[in-house]
Amino acid sequence: MEKMKNEKEGIQRSITVVVVVLAILAGAMVGAASAKTLYLVADHHTGQFDAWNINPDGTTNYLNTYNIHHSDPAGIACWVPPKGSSYHGYIFITSEFSSGVEVVDASTFKYVTTSSGPSNLAGVAVDHDNDIVYALYRGGNSLYAYDWDPATKSLTPRPGYPKTLTTTVGGYGIAYNEETDTLWVADGWGNKARAYNLIGGTWTEDTSKSFTPSHKPIDIVVDRQRNIVYTVSMSAGAATPWGAGSTILSKYDLSTNTETTGTLTDQGVGVTVDEVTGYVYVTISPYGQIGSPVGLEVWDTSISPWSRIQTAGVSGSPAGVCVPKEEIVPPACFHIDSLDDGVAAGGCVDPNDTITYQVSWSNQMAGKTCGTAHNATLVADLASEVGTPSSITGGGTYDAGTHTITWNLGDVPADDPGDTYQFVVSVTTAATPGSKITTFCTIDSDDTKPQTRSVQTDVCVPTPKLCPDEYRWNTSINPKGYEWDPFPTLFRAWNDVHFVNNGTGDAYNVIATITCAPVNVNIIDGNVMLGDIPAGGSAWSKDFFLLEVDMTNPQGPDKGICWRVEYDDAAGVHHVIENVPKFCGENCSDICP
Repeated sequence: MEKMKNEKEGIQRSITVVVVVLAILAGAMVGAASAKTLYLVADHHTGQFDAWNINPDGTTNYLNTYNIHHSDPAGIACWVPPKGSSYHGYIFITSEFSSGVEVVDASTFKYVTTSSGPSNLAGVAVDHDNDIVYALYRGGNSLYAYDWDPATKSLTPRPGYPKTLTTTVGGYGIAYNEETDTLWVADGWGNKARAYNLIGGTWTEDTSKSFTPSHKPIDIVVDRQRNIVYTVSMSAGAATPWGAGSTILSKYDLSTNTETTGTLTDQGVGVTVDEVTGYVYVTISPYGQIGSPVGLEVWDTSISPWSRIQTAGVSGSPAGVCVPKEEIVPPACFHIDSLDDGVAAGGCVDPNDTITYQVSWSNQMAGKTCGTAHNATLVADLASEVGTPSSITGGGTYDAGTHTITWNLGDVPADDPGDTYQFVVSVTTAATPGSKITTFCTIDSDDTKPQTRSVQTDVCVPTPKLCPDEYRWNTSINPKGYEWDPFPTLFRAWNDVHFVNNGTGDAYNVIATITCAPVNVNIIDGNVMLGDIPAGGSAWSKDFFLLEVDMTNPQGPDKGICWRVEYDDAAGVHHVIENVPKFCGENCSDICP
């Protein structure tokens, strides 16, 4: 007998060594593994849940918070699609006060559906082999079951449920092991971690697996790869049995029927395990803590003593927590970063002008791990006021029938920094003065909802641009157009002025008035009439202006007069333009006085 005992102990030690080696190998593989996400109810009394990134070293960092329909969420479980499947992953959430199990898409984080069933469901678990979702009535022994159909995204009650777990007194958390088809129940009122197998339509307890941990268990998880069950116990703010509530993290090795424990910061509320690394993630009750409470702890239980590798705060009083059994591909972050028309702020375009658009896209987002965007496209929907593109970069193709440019991007890899594309178009005569040219760009993929950005470009209102380009002597008063009075001290001149319209709008009833002259010039008559000057046209003044120049006080050759120009536009609106220089292209501030 002693020999058999020694042999048994030797076998157990060998098994333990193998398990430890597997754990070490799994830990060593983490750096090469793709990123995973942890989901947790960060505040039991808020209709939200969090997504946290699991880093290669097992630590976590907060990613985002998502709103749900349920109030007071409690349990949370994850469904991972089969490898090679096109289905998304899904998250199942129970609630203390909302009825049924809510389903959320783990790729888009959008609401999917809510099952039938009562409120006050607690633990929730998934049988991946049979696509069944189980939920346990809080503090009771009624087990609800639903068939999950990822194709129709429906959660349908299974016939014959709810079933009674007859040996459970009052349970809370549940877990499911597909390897052994075992349902685990944290029976807090019965002070047991109970194992059940479905035999002949009845859930029958396997007492050879059930055990009594060092606290009254409230939540439970099974590490199928290492044959270990973890439990935690809490009482603060919950309808749990007297004597529940413990800072113990219990680890029960089913291979050796032995329990080891670690000490948490405060009572453990929810527990889950990453089966790749074996790291354990526990949500922590805040009620026994002072200051900034710890809401989440990460433990490495493969070494002795155990190592708490991280503590983190969460937004409130946390509840359930889940790490998918395998990676749920994170949602793509495929989006348009910017769309620009290249027109300066306050600027505008006229017919025959060109617009150079730039659109930038990426599959990245700060603080998030982004998944692959499959069958991605980017489409520019051109405005009717622009013509066929003269240039397109990035491999986009133009469709004259739809007046669109399409970039077929294929499968955009996770965390792809993206690119910037350019397309050039000309403004046509269809552009109405004062209107806006609106161009849309839409980005889409199998994994994301369409996102559309737009940019509006102002079409210039036709505006005259009036300035003088020529002067001449007016001989209607004096045959020379000028005189000395007396020579050489005073010079008097009668002049005509020629204005050009370099703008895009017609000017009507144009008059011009000299408003500034050099200090040695006296304005005798500074008003002239020019009549109508069409866009691109010109006109001589219909009368003259008269100046007297004091030749005893000569000014530099760069000095000259400035004008006030008034006109009516095509709509009859009167405009007054000050500081028009003596010649086009000059500045009044430079020449006068």
